[in-house]
Amino acid sequence: MEQLKPLLDELLSEAVPLATHPYGNYVLQHALKHGPAEHRQQLCDLLGNHLSVLGPNCYGSAVLVRALSTGDARVRLSLTRQAAATPGLLAAMARSRHGHAAVRMVLQLLGDLPAAEAAAVREALQSECQGVSPSGGGKPQRGAQAGLGRAKRPLRPPATVHQAKRSSGSL
Repeated sequence: MEQLKPLLDELLSEAVPLATHPYGNYVLQHALKHGPAEHRQQLCDLLGNHLSVLGPNCYGSAVLVRALSTGDARVRLSLTRQAAATPGLLAAMARSRHGHAAVRMVLQLLGDLPAAEAAAVREALQSECQGVSPSGGGKPQRGAQAGLGRAKRPLRPPATVHQAKRSSGSL
């Protein structure tokens, strides 16, 4: 494990850019799951300090999900309190790709907070989410309603290789 210490120290110095990178986030998730307790703790503290950047980011929120799922009770409660205390963060996270999973975990962890604190967080979250549609707001519609008003082309079976060569004159 001593051989990994310099590498993990380097990861800590670049944690925020790595957390928001399409591939770097996997490295941090692995470090959170398998790294030594000292480095996991430092990484979780760093994540907590940058929640406003990481939370709404689809890759950063995946790292937060890992921290919330693998951290000890103190880390989970700390991240929950920090996320709840940042205005608008939970609502923004709920609209991102992996953020909804982090918000779900935060809401589950509210049961571990004192009742008054948990009620205040729930009330703040409800006021933040007023006017937000459950379908994702301004996202384009999918499914049956998305194609209304467009002319539909008839479907043709794909041409076989033999038919394609014959039409090009190569046979």
